[in-house]
Amino acid sequence: MTAEVALLNKTAVALAADSAMTLGGSNKTYPAQKLFALTKHHPVGVMIYNNAEFMGIPWETLIKMYRHSLGNESHPSIEAYVDDLFGFIGKEPFTNEERERENLLRKARGAFYLVRDSAARLDDSTGGDDALLLDLIEQHRAAVVRWDESPSMEEVDVAEVVMDSSDELDDLIDSVFGTDRVTPPVRECLRALVEDLLRSSVTTASHSGVVIAGFGEDEFFPTLVQVTTEGVIGGKVKHDIRRTVDIARDGTWAQIVPFAQSEMVTRFMEGVDPAFLEYLQDSMGETSRQLVMEVLDSMGIECSDEEAKAVREAAVSQADRFLQQTADVREREFVAPIMNIVEHLPKEELAEMAEALVNLTALKRRVSLDLETVGGPIDVAVISKGDGLIWIRRKHYFDPALNPSYFKKQR
Repeated sequence: MTAEVALLNKTAVALAADSAMTLGGSNKTYPAQKLFALTKHHPVGVMIYNNAEFMGIPWETLIKMYRHSLGNESHPSIEAYVDDLFGFIGKEPFTNEERERENLLRKARGAFYLVRDSAARLDDSTGGDDALLLDLIEQHRAAVVRWDESPSMEEVDVAEVVMDSSDELDDLIDSVFGTDRVTPPVRECLRALVEDLLRSSVTTASHSGVVIAGFGEDEFFPTLVQVTTEGVIGGKVKHDIRRTVDIARDGTWAQIVPFAQSEMVTRFMEGVDPAFLEYLQDSMGETSRQLVMEVLDSMGIECSDEEAKAVREAAVSQADRFLQQTADVREREFVAPIMNIVEHLPKEELAEMAEALVNLTALKRRVSLDLETVGGPIDVAVISKGDGLIWIRRKHYFDPALNPSYFKKQR
């Protein structure tokens, strides 16, 4: 996992990223580079989180190849850099039919395991009967299609992509659910789930997060674009823009944007942990309803089913109003004062604050029983229109004193 943060005001954007990378399927962590200059000649940086590879190729390699290909060329906006980067990585030799098939099966495998594990929790057998499996698959499909379709998949015939890998999908279905448990209706429904997954903008566990920030050639204020990508599907790079921050142009004068493990940044900003807020949202309505029913019961007042339903709806409505009021208080008393300061911070203090916020998450992991998935040296860079990308903290896997030629090449 990862902790990364971006701080933006009208002067600059500060990016900070930790160094810990968790090896998939294990508790092993190792150091990794997550923050890079996207170009040597212009004020644009990029951070990577979640999956450190794209179609089996390290993002570090892809970014440095793109940087070499870009040379001294610039683009008018950060959005144009995003389009150019994803156009570059969607070409040969970064992808081929075999890698695309592996990518599809990886996503299908994750979805199938979710269905199988859900069935196991509801049934003592290895997966339940047809009715149970079909119902669970339809529930997963409904959850997926609630997301918008990915615009990057509009020109892709997803049904044909799934059909082209039908034999491999059948083998995967049999290995996950067992050959004696998969009837034709279940198999067909699982294939439909894969099609929905490929069309949807929903993210899977294997997605990569890409954050590009800085200044386009025509931009006076910094811009940040957060993109998630699911690799190549049907010859197209599946990617979706999750967030765009346009300082000043959209009325925003400063912004703090965390990525990946963001709970400590939220706690710092709002004065409350998001997990606690989630608990309140889940429990307050029912707690209010129980309180009203207990009062009525103590007064000897019996409620009909319709009256009990009205009490429940009123309790939920009151809980929603209270939570909205607390959100307003958090914004007014906690978030707004911090953002007023960030708006006027000079470049060096933007960098210090970005580093401190990543350190908060690393400290939380270190002193808790959770897996220490954030840590190591923190890379920090500040990007401004006039100075470009300036490294404030930067780790190297080698001794800089022994490699002067490396720094000569970076000029």
